[in-house]
Amino acid sequence: MISIKRDVYLFLFGLLFLLVTAYSIMVSQSYYLGLEESAKYEMLYEMRAVEKYYQEKGTLPDTEGRTFQVFSSLDVMPTHFRKSFDWQAFEPGEIYEHYLVSKGNSNAHYLYASTQQVENKDNRLYFVTTYDKSLYYQLLESDIPESYTQFNQALLISGALLLAVFIMVRWLVYRLTQPVFRLAKWSATIDTQTPPSQQKLRYQELIGLADTLTQSIERERESIAREETFLKTASHELRTPIATISASNELIARGTEHLSPSQKRATNRINRATANMNNLITALLWLSRKEQLPVQESNVRLKDLVAELVENNRYLIERKAVEVEVHCESAKVIKLPLELTQITLTNLIRNAFQHCVDGQITIRVVEDGILISNPTTEQNEESSPTGFGIGLTLVEKVCHLQNWSLRFERSSSTYATELMFDSPPLTK
Repeated sequence: MISIKRDVYLFLFGLLFLLVTAYSIMVSQSYYLGLEESAKYEMLYEMRAVEKYYQEKGTLPDTEGRTFQVFSSLDVMPTHFRKSFDWQAFEPGEIYEHYLVSKGNSNAHYLYASTQQVENKDNRLYFVTTYDKSLYYQLLESDIPESYTQFNQALLISGALLLAVFIMVRWLVYRLTQPVFRLAKWSATIDTQTPPSQQKLRYQELIGLADTLTQSIERERESIAREETFLKTASHELRTPIATISASNELIARGTEHLSPSQKRATNRINRATANMNNLITALLWLSRKEQLPVQESNVRLKDLVAELVENNRYLIERKAVEVEVHCESAKVIKLPLELTQITLTNLIRNAFQHCVDGQITIRVVEDGILISNPTTEQNEESSPTGFGIGLTLVEKVCHLQNWSLRFERSSSTYATELMFDSPPLTK
């Protein structure tokens, strides 16, 4: 995950580093270029002075033993000067440089050379200048030139500039990102149960974002309130017709000797439907009033409860080539909310029965939950891509509120469900 703060730092510091580096390189190059140009300009000055003297006197000035020397021919020039340059390729008035290392690398010299055709004369003059490297550095150590001091000052100014800009960027990034972090922290603490508090943010863009988020939370709160009201009202309103249907069906069932087999099957279906509706209404009412209705826990033996639910829903596979195997690996009793457990297990078992066309459904009762696996086909997946509709929604909400572990796994031929209650056992 990338933060705005990191990107701002990287961009500004990268730009600052490039600017300071470019400035330092320019200062360094300007300094050494100035030294080189100064040496060449001094040599040009000496060349003009010698040429003027030669024109006036007709002889060359005595330069023996000096750094700057002049010769009337290459034959009288010292060997190391003559061999260090290609004199035949020289352009008149141009200065050439050569770095000469003596034997054993004990010392080195910087050599500068040039040639000049004397005006109104037929002969050519050859100029050379030599600088002893070790002597040059000794001079720098004993008497540092002002330009060198200014060069160091320029580097120090660059460092001070870098530090100053770093502090300014640090302050700017803090000023820009602190309201963003405050907004992020505030948004993480708000919920849909209480109205969000107002936040003092520096920038109008963030204030607009906070207002938009506040409006969204308010709309969500209103939507949840309407949903809870609907669930409460619908749950209470549905109880009356369900009770009427159940009572009427009981009256019909009392005269079983007068009922045909098809009528008996119909009354049984009505009983199962009303029982499922009662469980669904109970779950909806509990979900809508989870804070006002505490859950009553009971001692539940999963082995017996699963066996009962399998028998109650076996009618779903009566006309299918489906077999059901129940393996009980544990017969312990655990404390669970009975109604919610019945709703959850009923939906999971019904889902397996409804979406299995043929094959074998396996239900395993383990210590703290159950495992259900049933064969599936591509046709079943396409016809019911969301599993088992409202039942799945109820199961997921119940498991979330009860901290139960619910996991689905689908392969090419099998659909597996794992429900773990993770409740401590009461008895073995």
